[in-house]
Amino acid sequence: MKGKLEILKMTGGGFDLLGDPIPVSEIWSNPIPCLIVQNSYGFLKMYEGGTFVPSSYRVLIGNIKHATFVIDGEDTVEEIDLKVFKLYDSRAVSLGEKTVLPENIKYLDAVQRIQILI
Repeated sequence: MKGKLEILKMTGGGFDLLGDPIPVSEIWSNPIPCLIVQNSYGFLKMYEGGTFVPSSYRVLIGNIKHATFVIDGEDTVEEIDLKVFKLYDSRAVSLGEKTVLPENIKYLDAVQRIQILI
């Protein structure tokens, strides 16, 4: 199915000139089109305070190296770092916030796409 993903970028942090901490803020990229293939879908699981459905996906995105982030009201193009991202299906329904390990990101030469296994 077609979908979109948004990449998380952390900005700020560190210390100012007086040594006071600068808070870290999260910024999400503009949506990037992708192809989502569901590998597995489990049964509803319960935990204290809620429920979830375990599932795994294969996500294919174009051969992109940069994403657009809106920082202080302006579009800024920066290099992507696929560690944490939000995944949405074609109806803009959230499939959750996902964390990916570097070894689960592969470049597919034959189709010139980036594959992400979640």
